[in-house]
Amino acid sequence: MIQSGTTPERLFRTTVITLLVCGYSGWSLWDGYIAYPRTNVESALRNKIGVMIPKALPASDRKLTADRAGGGKAGEPLSAVVARLGQPSFRHEDFAYYFGHGGYLAIELAGDRVVKHEWTPGPRFRPIDLAIQKAIGFALLPLGLAFIVHLIRVITTRATLTDKGLKVQGRPLIPYDAMTDLGSVKGKAGCFDLRYDGDGRSKTLHLDDYAIRQVKAIVREICRRKGFALPQDAMTDPPEYVPPDSPSD
Repeated sequence: MIQSGTTPERLFRTTVITLLVCGYSGWSLWDGYIAYPRTNVESALRNKIGVMIPKALPASDRKLTADRAGGGKAGEPLSAVVARLGQPSFRHEDFAYYFGHGGYLAIELAGDRVVKHEWTPGPRFRPIDLAIQKAIGFALLPLGLAFIVHLIRVITTRATLTDKGLKVQGRPLIPYDAMTDLGSVKGKAGCFDLRYDGDGRSKTLHLDDYAIRQVKAIVREICRRKGFALPQDAMTDPPEYVPPDSPSD
C-alpha cells in the first residue's frame, strides 16, 4: 500500500498566503476600529490639548461624528450637552472634551455654560483613513475564509493505492480493472493523466507531484500492476522541498 499526503512546498505556500491574507484583514480591522482611534486620542492630548497622556486613556465613542457633535449651541448648560452626548471623556482647565474615532469635540466653558463648540478631525487619522482600513479588512474577510477552507483541503489531501485500486480524497475508488491508460501530460513535468472507465464512459484523473507527494511512486506501481509503459518523468522522485530561510536581521 502507498499512502501519500500533499507536498511540503504546497503546504508551505498555501499556509503563507493564508496567513498573509487573514493577517492583513485582521490588521486592517484592528487599525480601523482600535489602533487609529487610540492614536487620535493620544495625538489630541499631546499635540492639541498639550497635556501628558494619562495611564488610563480617555474613552472614544465610535458614534461621535462631526454631524452629531455639531448639535450644540453657545450659552446652553453643560447638562444639556451631557444629556445629548454623555459625560465628557476628558476635562482640562475650562474645556470639556469628547473623543470620537475620527476626531474630537472641544467645548469651552464659562462656569457651567457653553461658550463655544469646536470639532477637530483626526488629528492623526481622519474618518476617511479609518473607513479605508475597515473597507480593506472586510473586503479581505471572505477571501481569507476561502483560503482557510483551501488550506484545510490541502492539509487533508490523501491519495492511497491498495490492492483494490487508487483512492484520491473526494473521488470514488478507481479499481485496477477500470484503468485503461496512464501517461505524462505534455509540457508539464511531474504531471500525469490516468484514464479509466467509470459510469459507462471514459474519464481522466489528473495527478501531479505538487499536489500529491508520492505521486511518482503511485504511477510506477500502477504501471507495474497494469503493464503500462512507465512514463520517463516518473522514473525518479523529485528532490525534497526545503522552505526558504527567513531573512537575517
